Amino acid sequence: DKNPTTLRQAFTMALQIEKNIKVIGKPPKREGIKLINLEKPQSSKVVDLEEV
Repeated sequence: DKNPTTLRQAFTMALQIEKNIKVIGKPPKREGIKLINLEKPQSSKVVDLEEV
């Protein structure tokens, strides 16, 4: 599901387990964070911090 609430919960969970967060880039003024989908470990989503 692409439910915003679910995404927000996943983002919060990722912050709680910060050691599992991988910063994949540091472009000017923003960072990309790779969130691993626990249900589908082979897939991941890049979230722009400015959208959270």
